[in-house]
Amino acid sequence: AELIAITSEVLQRLDFQNFNIRINSRKVLSGIVEAAGVSPEKAGNVFRAIDKLDKIGFEGVKNLLVKDEFPLDSVEKILQMLKVTGSNRERIAQSKKLLANSETGMNGITEIEEMFAFLNAFEIPEDHFSFDLCLARGLDYYTGPIFETVVEEPRIGSITGGGRYDNLIGMFSGQTQPATGSSFGLERIITVMDELSMFPETLATSTHVLVTVFNDEMLSYSIQVANMLRKAGINTDLYTGKSKLRGQFGLANDKGIPFVIIAGPDEKETGSVNLKNMQNGDQASVKLTELVAELKIMFENY
Repeated sequence: AELIAITSEVLQRLDFQNFNIRINSRKVLSGIVEAAGVSPEKAGNVFRAIDKLDKIGFEGVKNLLVKDEFPLDSVEKILQMLKVTGSNRERIAQSKKLLANSETGMNGITEIEEMFAFLNAFEIPEDHFSFDLCLARGLDYYTGPIFETVVEEPRIGSITGGGRYDNLIGMFSGQTQPATGSSFGLERIITVMDELSMFPETLATSTHVLVTVFNDEMLSYSIQVANMLRKAGINTDLYTGKSKLRGQFGLANDKGIPFVIIAGPDEKETGSVNLKNMQNGDQASVKLTELVAELKIMFENY
């Protein structure tokens, strides 16, 4: 539940409005197979068919299962459970009735109920998560709840995914270790944000000051200045590339860094720096001994 809450918060902070965290359980999927009278040995075929539901639809899943020689009554029971609709509460209630004869399935439903109660405690909007019996992912290693996030626009597949995998670490370490985790599909998230024009014109930065590097000979002086500012608790970035000063100013502008320091030979000789306000273009020479105090005053007025 905490991982799902984190996922919801991250996506909201990125300004995602319409997303759905689909939630199911490996135990519920096993319960569907058990309630339909399918042998555990053939469960994998059912899971693989369900996993293709988004692409081939219910009729396609039915055809796959019939082709795999599952009894028609078992196939109909599986489809009946997959077609459960309504609110989260209604889906859970219907699933309880359909999985009443499966101990594994009922255990899965109980875990889903507990998770949803925790999500309500985390104050996650109900329209951001759903109980989805059609979700089937990572079935070779997940052992409990599974979840993934999808967006309506554009149709790009899942942008986050995770679940519980109590046996996975033990496969490599030889020692059982319960675990749960989630991942964010960075490339897909960026693709969606780019397509929907969600990126701000200037990305916010926590850096307050960029200390430029005049040339290779002046690098030590720039390091000295940056070190002094960092010790004073000022968020400072030290330029590390190969651009001339103009390019370094451009970098500060692109990143939205409000103040830039020039530390050239003339400044070093006088024990000072040139401090530029990137917002209004004002630039002034400031003694090193007065730099921290001057910056703190400028921050107050920024």
